[in-house]
Amino acid sequence: MERYIKLYEFAQRGVLYHFTDVNSFRQIMKSNSLKGNIEDLYDEDLYTISLTRNKNFEWKGADVRIYLDGSKLSNKYKIKPFSFFGKASVKKDWMLLGQKYKKSTSDQSEEAVLTKEIKNIRNYITKVDVSEMQEEEFLDKELKRYRKWFPFEFVWDLSQNYIP
Repeated sequence: MERYIKLYEFAQRGVLYHFTDVNSFRQIMKSNSLKGNIEDLYDEDLYTISLTRNKNFEWKGADVRIYLDGSKLSNKYKIKPFSFFGKASVKKDWMLLGQKYKKSTSDQSEEAVLTKEIKNIRNYITKVDVSEMQEEEFLDKELKRYRKWFPFEFVWDLSQNYIP
């Protein structure tokens, strides 16, 4: 008698991070989805959602760091490594959202989720950190609801990973 065992394999992505502002975070929680933008990716216009492997990534205007289960995400969505800035030799500076950023591929560690929308995003969130400077923006009722879904903490500085 022959026996067969089903093996289930999936990509081990680890933790991925999404940085955003407080109002966008609220919209993500309200809709329970993370929506993508059309980007020129691999010489093609595709809907993508930008994530990073760099926990201490600095993005001007980001007050919220969302921790996502990358392995769980990769079971349902296609995720590709991506450098927004392309090859380091192309140009020295890029214009992005009206701000000038120095070209850097070393700290970005970007992952592009190739989809228009990640539905039921709360199923993939493992933790949320918010800049301590934004603490007054959150009502107790709101915090109670978020903390029911995942660990939610205020931190001194998102880029330094210091929790007081």
